[in-house]
Amino acid sequence: MEKRYPDGMKDFRDLVSGGYYFVDKTMMIAEVCSAKDQTFLYTRPRRFGKSINLSMLDYYFNVKYKDDSDIFKGLRIDNCEQCKPYKNAYPVIRMNFGDLRCESVSAFKMSLQSLMSSVAREAKKILKGKEFDSDDYELISCASSKSLNDIDVPMFIKQLCRIYYDVFSMKTIILVDEYDHCIQNIHSPERFEEIIEQLRPFMEQTFKFNECIQFGVVTGIMPLAKTSMLSSFNNAVVCSTLEAQGDELFGFTTEDVIQLLRDTNTPPQKIDEIREWYDGYHFGNVDVYNPYSVIMYLKNKCSPEGYWNGMTGGGISKDLLSNMGSRSLMSLRNLYEHPESMMESPIDNRISYSDMISPAVNPYEVYSYLAMAGYLKTIRTGKMIDVMPVCKIGMVNREVSEAFISLVKKADEVETRVREAMDAVYQTDAPLLKADLESVLSGIAMDESWRLKENPSLRHNRYRDVIMAYLMTPDMVSAEEIPKGYGNTDIFFPASGGKPPVVMEIKTTVDERKNLIALAEEGLDQIRIKRYADEPGMRDAILVGVGIWMKTVEVVFGTVPVRRTSCDRSDDRSEGDRLSGLPISSRSNTSCSTT
Repeated sequence: MEKRYPDGMKDFRDLVSGGYYFVDKTMMIAEVCSAKDQTFLYTRPRRFGKSINLSMLDYYFNVKYKDDSDIFKGLRIDNCEQCKPYKNAYPVIRMNFGDLRCESVSAFKMSLQSLMSSVAREAKKILKGKEFDSDDYELISCASSKSLNDIDVPMFIKQLCRIYYDVFSMKTIILVDEYDHCIQNIHSPERFEEIIEQLRPFMEQTFKFNECIQFGVVTGIMPLAKTSMLSSFNNAVVCSTLEAQGDELFGFTTEDVIQLLRDTNTPPQKIDEIREWYDGYHFGNVDVYNPYSVIMYLKNKCSPEGYWNGMTGGGISKDLLSNMGSRSLMSLRNLYEHPESMMESPIDNRISYSDMISPAVNPYEVYSYLAMAGYLKTIRTGKMIDVMPVCKIGMVNREVSEAFISLVKKADEVETRVREAMDAVYQTDAPLLKADLESVLSGIAMDESWRLKENPSLRHNRYRDVIMAYLMTPDMVSAEEIPKGYGNTDIFFPASGGKPPVVMEIKTTVDERKNLIALAEEGLDQIRIKRYADEPGMRDAILVGVGIWMKTVEVVFGTVPVRRTSCDRSDDRSEGDRLSGLPISSRSNTSCSTT
């Protein structure tokens, strides 16, 4: 029978017994086989085989598939003698978080209740004919009918593992697919935290405080350490794209692709075209091809296209583009225009989605996100910055570079606006700078937290970060909140390229009746009172006061006050001297002092 090309297959038994071309990744079973009380968190880009590998683990370990044990015959794992005692020996709970809804807390609770209902109905099949406690039977029935209370929902998987242990005298293996799918597209930082607060106790009870778990395997696109989610996993083993452990288990190696070409009777020279379009990923110590795209390329008679770019989730979204600062945009545009070039950056392999939905994302966080999501390749340099590995980053391949077209267009647009805005600063053109700042604020998604009266400093910092990220370019040195005079400036640009230094102070309000020009003048007054510009080399500095309400801006400009010393022998006298009528020569103190 002529073999078929798998397209989106998620069931391992159907894949290996349905006449499909197949790349053997069964040695993943050996990697997790001897684990005890641990959770493996595998993070990879979408469509890299995470779901099919979880299905494979389910079929190998689950006691209910004893009659299907022959599906592994002839595969690599069949020769692993130390794995055979684990084969079809455990109860397994498998969950997919891809169906959890996050448009509201109530929607999340309902969808989690539905997920527990599916797990409970499966438990009824496994436990059919078995004797166990009537209270436990009632708990499973409540879960099946979606009538668990808010206390029982987070505890249900833990309780079910205990029931399985009582019945089978074996601990349970827990598999969770797409654990972060439900929170990938939350745009509000506040709702993000609300959903995490609902998810955290469930994960803690399921993994951390569960004495009846043999081990867990969880898959997703990226870790969530900054939201304390990883603390919910007991003895978590994080296998990200930067780690050597598990580096060959997801995606195709060069050997895999060459074998596929043989199996499909494809001319071997096609490896060059496949390499150009779909190679370039670097996981741990291994170069990897995009498995989905390679399969689609072969299925479509070796027609190279961007098959992977249309997938949803974890991509270069409009929201990411809106939050991305000018420096990040222009650096990524440079990588796109020079695909053989690479730049160095720390990569945070514990990046959080909440970092991406915050305005003025730091460049290294953008690079980290895109690397984890599969849009940039990363190669460790051996250096570290603040416990983060420093990596060389660059374009992955021709397929992925096409996804950067929208980013390049955005970078071109932003660069034009940034140059215009900085010209407005240096020309002290208040109406033009006002228009530019209002334009950038118009592209920022704002919820009610932006106008909270209770936390004015948070509101101020958000606006400052957005403006700072907007005005900052790769070739422009700038800084925020640096010591000047008797305080810290909001934004400071040192003198550069014949341009004078710039000191900017931002004032915000939630009162729509507030006079924004007067508010901007308060910013100038603060610069003068705290003497931010009273330092060497600041005589020609441009002072900028900015007043903001919501997305409305007013700008006022000022200059550094002229300050003379008392040893200046010109005919100019201080206001006190003129009022006293004393000539300069009559001053008793002729030492130099600033006036």
